[in-house]
Amino acid sequence: MAAGVGCSSAVQPGEGQSQSVRENAVQGASTINETCTAQNYAGIPITGTMCGGLAPASNCSPGILYACTNAAENNCTLQAACDNGCIGPAAVFGSTGACYTGPAPLTISPSTVVGGDTLAFTATTEAGQGGIVNLIELGLYIAEPTDVPIEIPQGSDSVTVELSTSVVKSQQQAAPWVDINFGSTHIVSLPQPVTITGAGGSKKHGH
Repeated sequence: MAAGVGCSSAVQPGEGQSQSVRENAVQGASTINETCTAQNYAGIPITGTMCGGLAPASNCSPGILYACTNAAENNCTLQAACDNGCIGPAAVFGSTGACYTGPAPLTISPSTVVGGDTLAFTATTEAGQGGIVNLIELGLYIAEPTDVPIEIPQGSDSVTVELSTSVVKSQQQAAPWVDINFGSTHIVSLPQPVTITGAGGSKKHGH
């Protein structure tokens, strides 16, 4: 896990967690869970330092670092509100996650779009790393990608895909995030807030 490993905004459990979360989380993204449950596919609690978003069964927030115990429920507590997401192995039993210090794993442009128009999603790793890109929590109003898997080719550091949005009658919100997998390591972004306005639009997709 040599790429982009580090920690920022470390928080001791119970000491100023809410303030740190507000300062480091993406504005407008979904609320961060400071305590959560993380288990593997067999329902066994995941222990260690876990990168939120990587547990098979979990309500932990993506891109946030958690300290996890073997308690049956609420076994994970916020450890660090990472500025740029987190990195770690797929969480199965023990986990060894860290805050990610490489380039922003996901950017979405524009952040506000008229319903019916397209959004550009750019997934980025460190130079030449490559990886498989999983876009998550697109919500009801952003089309799922049709050309999958989305891949960052070896030797490249990013890939951009355009996804259409639905025409909406009133303003809608989404907070997509990305899991970039290269080898046995995953990079998880913070949720990136998107606003879809109801001022028209040129095309519509079905759900």
